[in-house]
Amino acid sequence: MNETTTSRAGQPPPSAPELPPGLIPTYGIFNDCWHLVHDATVNGNIIYLELAAAMVQISSNGQYRAAGYIMKRMRNSISIGLCFVSIYVCVGCKPSPTVLPHDINFGTGIYLDRTLFDGQRTRDAVKLAAEAGMKWSREEFHWDQIEPERGVSDEDMLARYDRAVGTLRENGLSILGLLAYRTPWSSGENAPATDAQRLDYAHYAAAMVERYHDSVKVWEVWNEPNLDHFWPPKSDPAAYTELLRVTYTAIKESDPTAKVVGCSTSGVDLNFIRSVLDGGGGQYMDILSIHPYSGNQSTDVADEREGIRQLRQMLVEFELDLPIWVSEVGFQTSTDDNGVSEADQGALLVRTYLTLFAEGVDVVINYDFIDDGDDPDEWEQNFGIVHHNLDPKPAYHAIKTAAQMLEGAQFERSVDIGFALEAFEFSIPDGRHLWAIWSSKQNGLLGLGLLPVPQVELPTSETVERVIGLYGQCLAIEPGGTFHFKPEAEPIFILTRP
Repeated sequence: MNETTTSRAGQPPPSAPELPPGLIPTYGIFNDCWHLVHDATVNGNIIYLELAAAMVQISSNGQYRAAGYIMKRMRNSISIGLCFVSIYVCVGCKPSPTVLPHDINFGTGIYLDRTLFDGQRTRDAVKLAAEAGMKWSREEFHWDQIEPERGVSDEDMLARYDRAVGTLRENGLSILGLLAYRTPWSSGENAPATDAQRLDYAHYAAAMVERYHDSVKVWEVWNEPNLDHFWPPKSDPAAYTELLRVTYTAIKESDPTAKVVGCSTSGVDLNFIRSVLDGGGGQYMDILSIHPYSGNQSTDVADEREGIRQLRQMLVEFELDLPIWVSEVGFQTSTDDNGVSEADQGALLVRTYLTLFAEGVDVVINYDFIDDGDDPDEWEQNFGIVHHNLDPKPAYHAIKTAAQMLEGAQFERSVDIGFALEAFEFSIPDGRHLWAIWSSKQNGLLGLGLLPVPQVELPTSETVERVIGLYGQCLAIEPGGTFHFKPEAEPIFILTRP
């Protein structure tokens, strides 16, 4: 564990950086390097520090984490190469549990409830997803469509759902079934609020589990109940916990082998999840799901990454051995302020998939597979990795590269190879290893060319067999099976053999 020490003003430690004008000479040591402390603020058990240094390298070890980068003017001037780095130190916080090797699965949300009346579009969409290496699809089963009146099923709609489920299974995709949502004859426009309404929902869930017991083995109870929009009139973790309890019991009675997914929060809502766990909800789920959207930033540089680490620590605190799944995450390509370009969407998504695997997530499902419409200004219509007409975006090809290369793989470890660099090692079934490497600051610190990313060497003694770019292009390797490279924002994949 690194220690933090300070010296009194006017007494700089040995080898401390020279004091720039306008700063109080207080120093702290991080990772065995002295850095000038420009400012410090305290918020709860988090101390925010601004450090000034000509060269800063901070590694994440549960105690210190890079939180962002800012430039500040010092009396109308700033030394060349000098920057301020804002970090935080979590005082008394426990480090997140080590991520052990685990299986990984690429998934997407095709949402075939939107194509129930177009069989050819259903078949084309599923075929595209299967060809991209997707192993899971999150699918909504709408209660109000399936049971429009109490005790009366719409057999035509059920037949359409049957065909959609069959198409997915025929193409090798497993299904995460979302039990969605309310129906006018039970709770009306609101979420279930009474024992009778919760039993209505549980009976519907049990009927779906029984009908699809050979095809759908994982069921998610509600979607984003931490939002008023999805849990009207107002989000209520206690009410959701009770719905989860009643539904879990009904599902297990219908099929003891079925898995129940709980929470399904928008973001990594630790307060909502803790309330559910405090209410005993942990014993009524087999998997915990989250939706760690991060605007137009990939997860490796977003706050959601730290949120997932805190979530894993929370599960340890509650003595729960629950897998974490991401059942929604994605980047939209609209003209909205949070939109990203189609050229950037692929790298952001692949970095997010890989980072989530590295943070212990077993299954990652992007939202969504198909654009919901063709209005470039409407953000909700542009999350897809294929256009509304099913023409692939660049992101489709990027994810296809990653998913196909990592088919059947296990995440093995993360390796620190330098500041703002990510390096993840995966083992693949034939005994070889695949590395995924990129830089989150490809233009150097602050993106201004300061401290540019150096060339690095792969941290393994194995022989490099192939190097593949984000879109499947082969990159040159050196004679003798070595590879030196300068990581960029787009991940590269390096295949090695013993």
